[in-house]
Amino acid sequence: MEQALPALRKKILRGYLAIVAVFGVAATLLILSSVFVATGITPKAIHYNYDSIEAARKMQQAWNALYRPSAFPEQPKDAWVRQFDEAILFALGNITEPDEGKFAREINGLWNNWKQGLRPDDAVRKMNADIEELVRLNEKGMFKFLQEADYVRRAVVIGIVVFSIVTIFITLLIVDSLSVRLASPLKAIAEVLRSKPKPGEKLRLPEPTSLEIRILNEELRSLWESVS
Repeated sequence: MEQALPALRKKILRGYLAIVAVFGVAATLLILSSVFVATGITPKAIHYNYDSIEAARKMQQAWNALYRPSAFPEQPKDAWVRQFDEAILFALGNITEPDEGKFAREINGLWNNWKQGLRPDDAVRKMNADIEELVRLNEKGMFKFLQEADYVRRAVVIGIVVFSIVTIFITLLIVDSLSVRLASPLKAIAEVLRSKPKPGEKLRLPEPTSLEIRILNEELRSLWESVS
């Protein structure tokens, strides 16, 4: 029995280590899945900014073509007007950044004035500035989102790793304590029996640390009294 007692503790600890291995695999899969989900969401969110930038570039191209038709002979005037109409309509429905709606509405107002024949020089400069601001806002939002997404991914990974290490450490202490509480009384009982007590002498068994050890003590005392 003396040789079996340490093995019992080892068996408990090995069982715990097996659980830790499964927990480690689960934590690894959780980390990978969180990173995968985050990387899947990021391109979708950035896509909105990219589409707004593309719409602004189309507006800028159409605007330049309408004022310098000789430099853009690939399409007639009506086609450039239609391109601007489609681009500004898309930009108004794809607002993702603060103040983006403000500049999109200003561009739409300037565009409607242009179509009505109101074309002062300051309006031309204002149109160019608003389109560039629309591009700048979406580029800034895109890079900011990438930085935030990277921060969230790192925070999630670090949080899971720290939580896993702390959990494993605490549960290891708990399991080791439980294994000691289970193995120590058995070893103490074995020591009492190995000391070869004299018949009629009261067995000095260790204090029970669990219901099972108490039952074992009572059975041993009963057996000892019957053989004494």
